[in-house]
Amino acid sequence: MLFPKREKKLPELPPLPQLEEPEFPKYESRAPLPKLPKLPPLRTQPQMRESRNLDEPVFVKIDKYKNAVSSLSDIQSKVKEAEAAMKKLNELKELEDREMTHWHETVESIKDKLLSIDKKLFEVK
Repeated sequence: MLFPKREKKLPELPPLPQLEEPEFPKYESRAPLPKLPKLPPLRTQPQMRESRNLDEPVFVKIDKYKNAVSSLSDIQSKVKEAEAAMKKLNELKELEDREMTHWHETVESIKDKLLSIDKKLFEVK
């Protein structure tokens, strides 16, 4: 050990002196506080209506309907893109699997040939 541990005894600390709270002057407001306007109540989640009869018509603003149709169209195109990407990835994975199988077979063939050569070289006659 380079530096042995030594127990050091620290002296006890003296108790803290009692401090008196300072006296702060008191100030009175000279101007009356302005009246604040009433804030509107916090918005709560709308309450769910009772389920409607499916035969009743539903009225939707045209611009909201167009936005919804546009959004659905965008989502459908993104889903098609994702499907195409997944198909391409599956094709690549299958190609990779075939290549890996071929490589394993080649390595096994090389190992078998090396064992054969090794046996013939070191064969006792």
